Amino acid sequence: NYKILKVSHYSGEKLQYTKQFIYSENLVKMIQANSNNNVSFKSNYFINSIGLADSCIDSSYSNQEIKYFYLSKFSYDINGYKIATEYFSKNISDSTWHLPAINLSYNIVNGNVGSLKVNDDYYASYSYSAQKNRIDIFSFLGDYRGKKNANLMTAEHFQYHSSPSTAPPSNDYSYILDSNGLVKECEEFYTSSYHTTDSEPNHERRITTYEYIFQ
Repeated sequence: NYKILKVSHYSGEKLQYTKQFIYSENLVKMIQANSNNNVSFKSNYFINSIGLADSCIDSSYSNQEIKYFYLSKFSYDINGYKIATEYFSKNISDSTWHLPAINLSYNIVNGNVGSLKVNDDYYASYSYSAQKNRIDIFSFLGDYRGKKNANLMTAEHFQYHSSPSTAPPSNDYSYILDSNGLVKECEEFYTSSYHTTDSEPNHERRITTYEYIFQ
């Protein structure tokens, strides 16, 4: 397992943002900053006696001011995989908690998240390659947030029950690995949804490269 201190995200040669991680016995802090080094997001993961985060407080920033608070509570199965998240958000401007809570449930298949359901409105399914997943490039969170996927994700497909479409949106992924088997480049190919048989989806290709600092 790799313990990340900092990861930088690049699009081409342009720095997009960085994530910095600060570890203590019962707390992991994540600080995300944009290319101008202004903080855009902070997370505080509260670690229980068996090394798993049972809750998290996030805060999002705009013009260096806090705009939203987020509270998450996590549940895990007997093998240490995260299987549920209960998620609340609060608008700082009017001190309003957004209710009801958002509930996420994860279905684990062969050591990977096979599907995700958000309340009764949103569903996602995932496909994986045989390549071993050595680090979670989608969040860069360690095993304190549950075991990471065993393999590298190759595709994800989405469906909104409240807005059905002829073909729901999807993402396809491919990777370039470094000599340690870590992802140094991820290519994402996004296909938008479309609602009639004679309409065409939009496509977008994104390439992200990563630079790591480890403990």
